[in-house]
Amino acid sequence: MKVESFSKNLSGTFEILIVSEKQAKTISWALDFYSRTMGGQLEDILCRFHWRNLSDDKLDEVRALLVNLKCMLAGLNPNQPNIRLHNISEKGRIAYDLHQVIRHQIAHDNPDDHHKYDVDVDTPMQFSSESLAKMNHSMNNKHCRNCLF
Repeated sequence: MKVESFSKNLSGTFEILIVSEKQAKTISWALDFYSRTMGGQLEDILCRFHWRNLSDDKLDEVRALLVNLKCMLAGLNPNQPNIRLHNISEKGRIAYDLHQVIRHQIAHDNPDDHHKYDVDVDTPMQFSSESLAKMNHSMNNKHCRNCLF
């Protein structure tokens, strides 16, 4: 990832990270994946690996392993979908907050790609104790598409 002028200011916040739209989507995907994992949504791991073309038998085997992991690691029952967002770790909530901000900005920058009722266009809601990050579209730098402030 190309990082430009990435420095900590006196208030302890990072001022700028410049990424391409493709990089922003990848960051958002990783944050979503992490927050879902922290919330016990381990079965969601399967849909992230659709490109593997696993047989139905292998998918069932992996799904059973993930359900067992969910029960052991997250303390959930096999049919319980996830831990409520408010009950997951602070890092998981921060990851989800960041994911919301990035997906919202990407949807805002690409309105033709998103339906007006798509979750991506929803205004991000704060779930962690951290203030929501700010992300602005930048047309000033021809080498980047999005800037995170």
